[in-house]
Amino acid sequence: MFGYLVLLFFQFASWKNNRAIIHDVTSYYGYLPAAFIFDDLNFRFAENLPADEPKDLLWFSTLPGGQRFQKMTLGLAYFYSPTFVVAHIYTYFDRKWNRNGFSFPYQFALALNTLLVGLLSLQLMRKILNIYFNDKLTALLLIICFAATNLPYYISVSPGTSHIYSFLLVCAIILIILRFNEQPNLSKLIILSLCVSLIVLIRPTNLFLALIPVFICSYSKITVIFRNYKFGAFLILAACILPWIPQLIYWKQVTDQWIFYTYGNEQFYFSDPKVWEGLFGFRKGWFVYSPALLILIPALVFNIEKLRSYRLFFIITFPVFVYVVFSWWCWWYGGSFGSRTMIEYYPICLILIGGFLYRLSNKRILKGVLILFWCFCIYLNNYQMRQYQRGILHWDSMTYLSYKAIFLSNRLPSNYKELLESPDYKKTMQGKGR
Repeated sequence: MFGYLVLLFFQFASWKNNRAIIHDVTSYYGYLPAAFIFDDLNFRFAENLPADEPKDLLWFSTLPGGQRFQKMTLGLAYFYSPTFVVAHIYTYFDRKWNRNGFSFPYQFALALNTLLVGLLSLQLMRKILNIYFNDKLTALLLIICFAATNLPYYISVSPGTSHIYSFLLVCAIILIILRFNEQPNLSKLIILSLCVSLIVLIRPTNLFLALIPVFICSYSKITVIFRNYKFGAFLILAACILPWIPQLIYWKQVTDQWIFYTYGNEQFYFSDPKVWEGLFGFRKGWFVYSPALLILIPALVFNIEKLRSYRLFFIITFPVFVYVVFSWWCWWYGGSFGSRTMIEYYPICLILIGGFLYRLSNKRILKGVLILFWCFCIYLNNYQMRQYQRGILHWDSMTYLSYKAIFLSNRLPSNYKELLESPDYKKTMQGKGR
């Protein structure tokens, strides 16, 4: 799988033509050049950037008084920073590139950063699965996740979005808990607290995933730690707060408020959730564009006892998570390949699917049918990634008729535009025509 992800990385080469730091990524990334290159958290420097650096505009919001601010929280900036620093040092010695945070070296650095996070995620996921399953089943599960879903798209093709970074943190949280349950110590709880804090800082809806320790961690062993370490609870609390301190200072400096809702008029419409559309609709339906994960449905019913805590976590939190994320005004989450907002739950999904396949170990015919199905899903996923990159699979306007018209086809029908259904962003933001 390492080779496959690297192959996609160079095959699609998102960093070329400055196409890595674009769209939402500019809002996550913008803190770095603003703070460390231009010393301008008001983002006035955006007016003087070259037309193609970044390729799209540097996105920011504006307060009534004219103060500019980033809508996205700065959690991802922590992860981007190592390769950002390397790129900035490189441009010091190679002066043909602009040292503005958006020229080619920075674009490549961010794309490479995402690839490295994806490869690390693969390794952590392998370690988790090997705790429960043998090497063959682990390999199959990794192939399903990293080749037959939309996950590889956000690792190698469209870098920088929050989802693979959240995926990494979920893997880290699970692995730390498993190690803690085997051999408890305070340092593991502190690192766990940092990971939990970071995952919420990256994306607030990840709060549901921050509940994983509640279901998996051994309470008796946590109690022992608190008894043995007088200031243990204080250190854990400090670890939770630490990643948020720069964010709180930034909000206070920009808005004069310690806590600030940065999304303005954007909101959730809890009385009109689009759960069916989000899961099975052709615009962005999770199971439509990652059908390999349909096996999760029987996996929730038939599983093994030692995975009970994961199953309980999923059954309790996932329906609420789905309800919340698909109540957002832009429930399809803009231009994306499939339902990208579901990627955060993939580690849990993979563990549960593994438990289901473990129960099928003696049913060779059924396993053979499933493997054939997943082989098709891998082919379909690769085909559709290329369709999406070429604009054949539309980024936000797909319908059943348009999907049917381009299914496994490299050509657009003459009436393709008539088959699309473009969302009215202005109306949907007001809760109309969703």
